[in-house]
Amino acid sequence: MKLAFSVTFHRDLGTVETFLRMTFRPGHAFCLYVDSKASPAVHRVASEITECYKKHFGATSTIFKVDSPAEIYWGHISMVEADLHCLQELLYRDFEWKYFLNLPGSMLPAFGIEEMEDILDQGLKGGSFAVSYPSPQSEWKRFQYKHSLFYW
Repeated sequence: MKLAFSVTFHRDLGTVETFLRMTFRPGHAFCLYVDSKASPAVHRVASEITECYKKHFGATSTIFKVDSPAEIYWGHISMVEADLHCLQELLYRDFEWKYFLNLPGSMLPAFGIEEMEDILDQGLKGGSFAVSYPSPQSEWKRFQYKHSLFYW
């Protein structure tokens, strides 16, 4: 089964590297979308990571960094647009996948890649790969206001 991943991030390269070590298999595809606001060092290291995987696994791997990323804002449509950009790139590269998984670079999956594949083969049955917990009441104030971003 072929999987395609979209990983969006602007920092936490250690987490992104851990994610790749946990999930990378040559038959899967990985799109790394680095927020354009990220530091030049983050962009450089992300490019080096993708080149390292390509060099090691050769033509059997599909891993790439988006060349012209836009700015991403948490809770904004730009997050969806980043995943759509990765989907478009995957289609352009003619990679066929059965499932597409989108993850922030700050999150690690709750399951290993083999468990993910098994769960997807059997059907999610309403499940998820992410473990979440209710926000403590002391944090509820963060959700009282909605801020809008405007583009001029």
